[in-house]
Amino acid sequence: MPLFDKYPLRGSKLVAYNIFKTVALMIIEKKHLTLEGLIQILNLSYFMNKETSSLAFALWAKVRTDESKEILVNKLIDKYGELPTVLDIVLANNITNNKKPLTLEFVRGLIDGDGSFNVSFVTTRRRINVNFTVVCELSSITVLNDLVDFFSCGTVYKLQSNAARYQVQNVEDMLDKIYPKFKDVKFNTIKQNHFEKTIKVAELIKNNGYKTDEGLKTIVDLA
Repeated sequence: MPLFDKYPLRGSKLVAYNIFKTVALMIIEKKHLTLEGLIQILNLSYFMNKETSSLAFALWAKVRTDESKEILVNKLIDKYGELPTVLDIVLANNITNNKKPLTLEFVRGLIDGDGSFNVSFVTTRRRINVNFTVVCELSSITVLNDLVDFFSCGTVYKLQSNAARYQVQNVEDMLDKIYPKFKDVKFNTIKQNHFEKTIKVAELIKNNGYKTDEGLKTIVDLA
């Protein structure tokens, strides 16, 4: 927890962390062993991460409905009888966004986790696009909007899957605004390899194009 207090999360993950921290401290203080504390934890945390775009989390959260919560409450009633009235815990820092400017290290970590560099081909029109995207749950769309300011380019789209996507497809933006941010740093995953290839393709498109079969094959072999 000291790490995330020092380097705050953003968007809905910050809300989830604040709940997580509150519950963790309650457990350390043994409050979860009391009926009142258990009810408070249930009310506070039951619907955490409900809107996540991850399939695995979505399947996990699917069982966390009003109906399933009612089943748990009824089990407590069967065991303890009439439940006491408890006050809900109000989180002092329950905000949806960290207002500090994005840092390069935060963005690098975000891309390692949720970003993608790739090259797409439209064979029917002999067209090649370079793509840089970051996808997150819709409740954290503020983080993607911050990326627009950080890079001074890109567009944010709301998706039907309760998610949102930040996207850059313009070759000039890729070379003039995205590449300069990362040319002196390294990603910690395979994203580094994808980044280098995408930038190389963008340079080939800008300098040589792909109207010739040879130019097209060079890009295909690379990407």
